Amino acid sequence: MDQLFTHRLARPDDFGALMALLHRATLGLNDDHYDLDAMRLALKEVPLLTPDLVDDGHYHVLTGAEGAILAGGGWSCRAPGYAAASGEHAAALAPGQALVRAVNVDPTVARRGLGSRIMAIIEADAAAHGVRHLSLTATLPGKQLYDRLGYRTLHPVEGRLSNGYRVSLYAMEKVLSHDPDAAARPVTQGVSGRDLC
Repeated sequence: MDQLFTHRLARPDDFGALMALLHRATLGLNDDHYDLDAMRLALKEVPLLTPDLVDDGHYHVLTGAEGAILAGGGWSCRAPGYAAASGEHAAALAPGQALVRAVNVDPTVARRGLGSRIMAIIEADAAAHGVRHLSLTATLPGKQLYDRLGYRTLHPVEGRLSNGYRVSLYAMEKVLSHDPDAAARPVTQGVSGRDLC
């Protein structure tokens, strides 16, 4: 896989391609779990990916041989845009806590390990910046991946759309193992060169 897919940090000029990936993943990987018309509405109403997530310097992508972005995901200490849609008010994160955000894989390369790989990159980057506790909100198909990666389900969450459709989600968390050498590994550094949490 390392010969086929290349890891790099997302750049601000990737944002259009990242939004296109989000749309492909949302409509192409959720059709067995959610109503597709509701997913189209969710893409319009719920800000799942925002420029600040890329600007913070902790959003990662995997590209194919031609440079196309085929997977992406990151972490942040900022409240996600979808918090309001779930009816929950984003609580302040304690030091060492962060949120996994906007993990997407192109349907054309689904089930080839890219989701696991991007999550391993996110976790290593977060740990290198002092994060010890990651939280996320999982879709139904995403939950299967996060279960395998050791995330613990906290409770169900309902996203509510303007047409009344309720999107079933799960709040999950993982405590990262303490690795005293994590900070010494050159995984990535944020754009600002500082820890965000």
